[in-house]
Amino acid sequence: MKKMTQLVTSLLAGVTLAGAAGLMGTSVKAQAATSQTVTQNVKVTTLKGLSKSHVIFKNVTATVNGASVDAKVPTVKGYVANNGTYSFKAVMKNGKATIEPVAQPSYFDLHYYRVVKSQKSSKAVKRTAHVLIYKNGLYAKKLKVKAIPGTTFTIKTPKVAGYKADMKRVRLGMNAKKAQYAVNNVTIPTYTKVKYGYRVSQLSATKTGKTLKVNGKVATTKNTAKHAAKYVIITDYKGKTHAKLTKNQTFKKTLNKRSAAKHVSVAAAYRTKNSKQKNGKTTYTYHALSAKKHVAVKAVK
Repeated sequence: MKKMTQLVTSLLAGVTLAGAAGLMGTSVKAQAATSQTVTQNVKVTTLKGLSKSHVIFKNVTATVNGASVDAKVPTVKGYVANNGTYSFKAVMKNGKATIEPVAQPSYFDLHYYRVVKSQKSSKAVKRTAHVLIYKNGLYAKKLKVKAIPGTTFTIKTPKVAGYKADMKRVRLGMNAKKAQYAVNNVTIPTYTKVKYGYRVSQLSATKTGKTLKVNGKVATTKNTAKHAAKYVIITDYKGKTHAKLTKNQTFKKTLNKRSAAKHVSVAAAYRTKNSKQKNGKTTYTYHALSAKKHVAVKAVK
């Protein structure tokens, strides 16, 4: 999974800027009338687990009045950092060129989370996580998580309808109770829009008493389909069921005991056989080949 790199401040609204500062050692490599290139070891304040600590970025080189530079975050055995790189800039202070961290959202302050074998502990607590994801920009999905403060853990990548993530699990870090952010991303998933080869059309759902009838058709799109659609996945308030497509790519399904049905969604699909049986019967996994089509249930007297 890819490491989270330094992010542009404007991407995250409403967060305060906090620069973790600390300087040590200086050696000027070259000088010019209006700029100087300087190489330094830079001490950066961080949290290690739940305790205040620091790390040294060795031989950071930057030019006064020049562009900021990225330096690889030092590794700490037994810990995972919430950043892969950290940004620095060279400035003039008291007539001398020196290097300092670039101001950034406090959400991305450098934090090392302790790696543990299991989160099944009495020390684990529940928190609300604003898990950052990239989908046409950066935004957060609000989720409930449980972990030991000061440690790193993973969760299943949040699902986004019509999009596919570039990782199956997201790594997070749990902060102290009074921290500004309860949970930080260690990795950030990037979502790309899925170009489906099929679409559901002519969808209708009618209910007579407790009986629900779902009808519709599956059509191809201009995108190439990797698999042929032979089924549809039908989802209502009682869960998922499936229907087989006819040669004309139409389908109909009658569902009983659906007195409370109000909405139905349908997606084209293909299926694969599972290696394990359930109660002596063959089981299948259905894979969506289209975006979900939603429809309101109409009552028929």
